[in-house]
Order: sequence, then C-alpha cells, then structure tokens
Amino acid sequence: MGLKPANERIAVIAVHGVADQRPGETARALADLLVGASPTAEYLQHGSEEMALHVAVLPPLPKAAGAAAAQEQAQPASKAFTQSHGSDFHRHGWSAPEGQAHGRVHENSADPGIAMSDFLLLKACQNDTPTESYATIRLDLQRVQHAPDGSVERTQDVHVYEMHWADLSRLSGSLPRILTETFTMVFRLSQLARDTVRGAAEQFRTGTEPSARWQWLSRLQTLLDWGFAKGLALLTLQLLMTALVIVPMGLAAQAEGFLPAAHKAAMGALPLAALLGYLYKFRKTFFTVVAAIVVIGGLGALTWRMPATWVVGLLWLALLSAAYDAVMRICEVRFPFTRAVGWGLWAAVLAGMLLSAALAANEPPAGLSNSADLHLWVFSALRAMEFVLLATIIWWFLAGLALTAWLVLGQAASWHSGFEGRASIATGRLGLIAPMGMFVILTMTAWALLTSLLDLSVADMQYLPLIFGAGQLMAAQCFLEQRYVNSTETFAVVAMLMLGLLVYLVLIFLPSILAETRTASGNPRRQGRWLTRGYRYLDGVVTVVVTFAVLAALMAGALLVGGRIDPGLLSAVNEQAPWIPELSQRILKPLIFSAASAMVAFSVLGGLFSRYLPGLRAPLDIALDIDNHFREFPRQGIPRARIFARYFALLRHLSRQGYDRIVIVSHSQGTVISTELLRYMKFRAERAATHPPISGIEDPVATVWGDIAGSMHLLTAGSPLRQLYAARFPALYRWVLQEQYGRMGPSAAGLGVQRWINAYTTGDYVGRWLWSRPAREPSDLSNALVDQVVAQDDVYLPALAQPAQDPVPQGWREWDVCLGAGAHTHYFEPDQLGMARLVDRLIAD
Repeated sequence: MGLKPANERIAVIAVHGVADQRPGETARALADLLVGASPTAEYLQHGSEEMALHVAVLPPLPKAAGAAAAQEQAQPASKAFTQSHGSDFHRHGWSAPEGQAHGRVHENSADPGIAMSDFLLLKACQNDTPTESYATIRLDLQRVQHAPDGSVERTQDVHVYEMHWADLSRLSGSLPRILTETFTMVFRLSQLARDTVRGAAEQFRTGTEPSARWQWLSRLQTLLDWGFAKGLALLTLQLLMTALVIVPMGLAAQAEGFLPAAHKAAMGALPLAALLGYLYKFRKTFFTVVAAIVVIGGLGALTWRMPATWVVGLLWLALLSAAYDAVMRICEVRFPFTRAVGWGLWAAVLAGMLLSAALAANEPPAGLSNSADLHLWVFSALRAMEFVLLATIIWWFLAGLALTAWLVLGQAASWHSGFEGRASIATGRLGLIAPMGMFVILTMTAWALLTSLLDLSVADMQYLPLIFGAGQLMAAQCFLEQRYVNSTETFAVVAMLMLGLLVYLVLIFLPSILAETRTASGNPRRQGRWLTRGYRYLDGVVTVVVTFAVLAALMAGALLVGGRIDPGLLSAVNEQAPWIPELSQRILKPLIFSAASAMVAFSVLGGLFSRYLPGLRAPLDIALDIDNHFREFPRQGIPRARIFARYFALLRHLSRQGYDRIVIVSHSQGTVISTELLRYMKFRAERAATHPPISGIEDPVATVWGDIAGSMHLLTAGSPLRQLYAARFPALYRWVLQEQYGRMGPSAAGLGVQRWINAYTTGDYVGRWLWSRPAREPSDLSNALVDQVVAQDDVYLPALAQPAQDPVPQGWREWDVCLGAGAHTHYFEPDQLGMARLVDRLIAD
C-alpha cells in the first residue's frame, strides 16, 4: 500500500531506562512494537534519517550564576574542606533566581527538586562543561487508521526519535570502569544519605530555628559520613600501601641476585628520569642547564654511594607515592579534600617506615638477621602496619560511640515527624550502614586474597611486634595471620547482618528476578502481593538490622580497644562465645571468597550480562542511575546537567519542526529524567513571564517551552518516581505525593503535559503505580507508598488503576495501567501488546 497524505505530524521521543542499550536500539524497538503489535491502526515504516545535534550546557536561571559565582570565588583555600562534609546545595545563599541571597535552599524556587536541577546546571556552567554533538536517529512511520468498510479514514506521519543517555550515566563493560564506579558508589551512597538527612533537617523547625534533634542528627550523620570516607577508607588504603611494600620487597629479598641488579638499574634509571623530567618540564636556559647538571650528577653520586638496600627501597617508595598521588587525584575529583587527608596519612606512614628502617639499620632488632638486604623494608612496613591498625582500632571505638548516639537521635527525631521524617531517617540509616557493611566485606575479601602473597613474602622471617603481640618474637606469618583472624572474628557479626539484609532483599525480588530472566512468569496477584509486603516491612527490617549492626560495631570497637589493654580478652570472649570464630572461619570466609569470585566474574563479563541477561545487572545499574542523578562531581561532567543539555537540544530541534503533537515514551530512570526536565522547563517559562531578565536577553528555555507547551503527552513505564524516589528522598520529591481531586500522586499539569499514562507490571521492583487514594491522615503519607489493592480478573491493581484493555475514562489526564505479570526490563519487547495499545492511544488523539 502506498503512502497517503498525512493529516498530522507526530513526534515520538523514546527514552530508555535500565539496561545498556546501544544508541538507536530503543527507538527501533518502539517502532517495531508499533509496526508489529498495534491493535487499532496500521503502522508502516518507510525510512530513517541520522542526524547530529549541537549540545551546549543548559544555562541556569538568569542572574543566578553571577551571585553564586561570586560566592565560589570568595572561598579559596577552605572550599574543598567545606565541600567534603556537605553539598554546596545545602549551603546558605548559594544562589537565588534573581541574585537574591536566601537562608535555605527551599526558598530558591517552587520546590527543592527544581532548585537542585538549577544548582547542578549552575555548577556545570561555572566549570565550563564543554559543548558536544549528539548523534541520534529518526525513524519515519505512517499511521493508517481504517474505517469499518476498509477505507483509509485517517493518516498521520509519526517520527520516532531517541533520547539516549546511557553513555553519560551507565557502566561500560570494561573492568577498570566497573571497579572504579562500584567503589565510588559505595561512598556516594553514604553522601546521598547525609544530604537527605540534612535536607530533612531544614524542614523540621521550631519557629524560625531548626529542630535541635534534627540538627544534631544531621551533624552526626555528616560526621560519620566524613569519618567513613576520609577516615576508615583512607586508613584501609594505608594498609594496602604497606602490603604493596611487604609483598615486592619480601619476594625480591628471597630472589638471589635481585638486589645488585636492581641497584645497577636504579643508578641508571634515576639520572635518566631526572633528565627526561628536565627536558619535558623546564625551559632550556643557562641556569636551568647548570641546575640540571648538578641534580643529575648528585643523583648519580648518591645512588653510587648509598647502600643498595636504601636505593632500591627509596626508589620503590617513590614509585608507590607517584601511583598513590595519581589515585588521590582521581578521588579528589569525585570527593573533595580526599587528597589532602590521604597525603597526610601516607606521609605519616612513610615517615614511620623511614624512621623504623633507619633505627633498624643502625641497630637491628630481634628477628631481623640482616639489615643490609630488602628485609629491612619488610620490617619497616610491618611496623607501619601496626600503627595503622592501632589507628583503625581507635576509629572503630569512636565510631561505635558515634553510631550509638546517631541511632538514638534518629529514633528521637522520627517521633512526630510524619512520613517525610521517617523516610529520610530510613534513607540515612540504609545509606550509611549498608555502604559501611559493604566496605567491611570488601576489606575482609581483599585481606583474604592478599593473605597468601603476604605469607610468601615473609616466609622464614621473624618479627618482634611493637604494639600487638605483647613484645614476643614470633614468625611474621603468625603475626599477619593473627591480625587477619582477629579482624574477621571481630566483624563477623557485622558482615553477617549485612548478608542477612541482602538475603531479605533477594527474597523480596526473587519472583521479579524470575520474571526478569523469563524463567517463570508467576501469578500476577501473588507476584504483586509478595512485592508489596516486602516493601511494607522493608524499613522495619532495616531498622532492626541497623540497630544490631550498630551494637555489633560498638562491641567490636570495645573488644579491639580492650584487646590492646588486655591481650587475653579476645581469647576469653572466644571461649565464652565459640560461635564467633566458628562463624568467621567456616561460614563467613567461604562466603567472602565466593563473593570475591562472583565480583571478578561479574566485572569481567559485565558487558555480556548487560546485553543478554540485563536483569542480572539491573540492581547495579539502578543504584548507579540514582547516584548519577544527584552527583555533582566531577564539575565538568555532572551527569544530570549533561543529560538535560542533550534532552533540551532534542526538544529544541522538535520545536523548530512544527509537530502537531509530541509524545514522550520513557522507561525507568528515563521517566525521572523526563519529568524533572519538564518540570524545570515549565518553572523557567512561568518565571520568565513574571520576572523579565534585567539584561533583556530572552531565556532560551522559556522560548522552547513556548513552542512545545500544550502539545506534549507522556507515557511512563516502570517509573521509580513513587516507590523509590519519593520513598527515599521525600524532601526533593514531595510533588510526587501531592493530594488533589481526591487522590494522591503527581499531576500532568505540574509537568506541562496534556495527558500522562503510567504503565507497570505487578512484579516491577523499580516502579509501579503513581496515583492512589489519599493518605488516611494528612500528616502521614506512608499509606500512599504501599496502597491497598484489589484483584480484578486475576490482575493485581491499586484502587485507582485499571487493566490495559479497559476503555479510557472520560476527561482523563492521568491514568495508571497495569499490564499484568512481569518485571522491569521487557516493556518494549514485541509481545507487549498493552504497551503498543497505550502508545498508539497517545499518538491517535
């Protein structure tokens, strides 16, 4: 059949969600779904076109940048320290719409969510985020609607575009990126918890002053987050650095002839490195040439006359320090002030090793038979390790006290705080304890993996401990084994509690995982009820786990400190509670090695899992999406700012094409991105109408909005807006749970769209319904997150939702639709007839 003249031109934007789609895949999947499964009209695909759009960072509110930039310049040296214990977003007066300072971020705009978007755009502009091009695709379809007699009744040109953002947020399949982002996310989740509690503390005020309980809770949350990221993590890194001295030095000391050969190599390498550094770094003048000759000659003479043990050892420490600084620079981009603290700790460790080596070379201690070989550096690293272990013990003791006070204050602050207060506290608890538990398990895994190498490195070496071991000469292997056993036994309970929480989550999501992998579909009613009950009791389970984890951490800190005072304390505890070492050695250790093996396999095969089994890596991708949505570092690569810029460039292109209707079809995190951008653009346009810019330059956002407002329709699938974002970050997403027209949920008018359909499956662990009946009490929205449900034709529905095949209600603007059984990643597959019907419904009228 040939193409008929079109009555309308419709643009459809496909926005992907969880899973690593390649560019163009989502648009093609949506076009294929319409062509193959649309039940009410015929779709013909007749062409496609590739295009590249110019993408510049989206400017923030007019006049906001100048005020905030002035404040940025007013904080020179202390800025990194200030940013290390709180986001700039929560600093008083970071910006205001017309350059007016204010006392709290909530006064910056209509709500904190819009203020957050503007803040991230502001930071991206201040730090000169580069422009880029965005290559996208347009698929040309024609929708043909037939009359009952078979004649053509109506035709519409449908152009399907894609908004691809995975390359700006998602993990690639490369092992270094996966490992880097996984470790980054551990500490970022703690920061998200800190900022959530701090945002809630701004809400709960007594008169004009913040609530004392909330203020102290926020301070303790900040202190624990800072101590976790800048204290425990960096102390653990120092243990790794000492291991990187022990292993190569110990193995090299056992290799015959290594030291003389390494000494000769160093005598040539050091002057050559100095020469290359001079040629690369400095201008060639008479004075610099003379200085270079003196330095290179001095290095040559020094390496010639200095003992081989010191030349090789110092060279290795210099190389380690260079690598350490490279790691610290990467960390500094993501976590301000990390490099300063990290170098302070590493400088102290280096000083301890050099001092220990100097004293041992002057007067060899018991166990060090020859201070002229590389065992000297093994001994000095073991000495430094003792001091780092002592600092870690002190950290855990102080952290146990702080965690106890934090838990008590959280319970006190939750009284009479309503849903938002309790949800923020639950997020703070989960976001702090879960990363700390993950870090403990990762640390124990790393130590277990290094044990064999460390044992080989100190074979046949005796060591006299200074702090641990009561001054008794012992085999170095025995000393290291005691340190590993004590740490695993002490934190076995903490690790098992975290594993218990993980088991609970796996049980909640098991039916959904089976549906995700197409192993089993399940009964829709039972699948939905199981998931709802799991969510209903999740915060209670988290509270119980956190309580016991805090008590275990407090006990661990007390035992570690007590063990230094009375070396027999740990043995006495083990005799009274023999299940603790049993738990560590027979249960926890195999689990740790299994987790390590799974992590390595998952990292290496991450790309294949994303391609062929997306459900297996979905939890990691979901966590990374949430993290990136709020991430503000590195400043030149803020994910939300870059995604908004690309999305806005596409909308600007569509506004110039003169389409009759724009239909946005988004999935998962794509629904959050779409709704956040639409709300922000609508706010900007309304503000531009009432506050004309002083400079006279029209706001580009308002211009584009004026062209597309009134023509947009939205379809969301598996949206996490309600059961994830509103549940975990209630201060930023209170607009999702607003009450209007006798129901609870967001409004299409608030986004500036004409109609909003939300589709979901009963086992979607990321997002299901958006609209429900109002909460039983106006001050408590907890019931709105887990709505009471009804069963209709074996489909699990909230009170206001309906199956996909039901007729559309008259005069509707928002509509929840249940697609039956399923999980989260199959909404655009060819068999999704319900999705095809809904997309066609928005295209048709």
